[in-house]
Formats: sequence, C-alpha cells, structure tokens
Amino acid sequence: MNKGILTVAMISAAATTMLTGCSSRTGNYINYKNKSTSTSVAGSFKSYDGKIKETVKFDSDKTLKFTFDSDCTDGTITAVIVDKESDKTICDFTSGNSTDFEAESGKKYEIIITLDDAKNGSYDLHWENK
Repeated sequence: MNKGILTVAMISAAATTMLTGCSSRTGNYINYKNKSTSTSVAGSFKSYDGKIKETVKFDSDKTLKFTFDSDCTDGTITAVIVDKESDKTICDFTSGNSTDFEAESGKKYEIIITLDDAKNGSYDLHWENK
C-alpha cells in the first residue's frame, strides 16, 4: 500500500476520536507518567491517591467500544465517563470491563480515573470504533 494513502487513512481514523487536550490531576502522587493518546487515557505510577480528569470530544457520531484495564499492588483504580453538560455518569468501569457507548459529535465528556491509595500500578482506558 502507498505510504501516503496509509498515512491519510491513519490520520482519518484518529480524527474520529480526538482528545481536546484538557486534563488535570489532583491528589498525591509519586513518579506519575501520563501515557495518553488520541484513543486512550493511560498512565503509570509508583504511588497515587487522587483523581485524573481528561476532557474528550469525539468528532463523529459513532458507537465506540471502551475497555478499561488497570493493575496495582495495593489500593484500587476505577474510571467513569461523565457527560459534561448534564454531569451524568455515562459509563462506570473497574479493571477488565468493556462497554459500548454511542458518542455524540462535538459533545464534551470527562473521563475521571480515581486512584485510592494505589501503589506500583498502571491504568489504560482505550476506545475504538465499533
């Protein structure tokens, strides 16, 4: 396949699910590394007690499949997706969970990762077109 066509196809696929780039962290953390991409919110840490928030906006009306994976030696890690307009929780995740979600074009959602006294861990909430 022509490299130019492949590049355009990859950019088009990424454009359907772009992050707006708004993020915040609260709480106490040691050695936190953000590993988020245009189709995931991910990170790793030595110790984290707090929340990570990412605002996302999807560029097209599509059904997306979300999968959440996490691992830590102590504590817990959970994730939720919240509709920013209504402040309503759309999806709730624990590790190993996946769910389908009908995203609305142009609407903002907030992904909130909650880490309760988590040690030596990582998390990854990623999505793909269904």
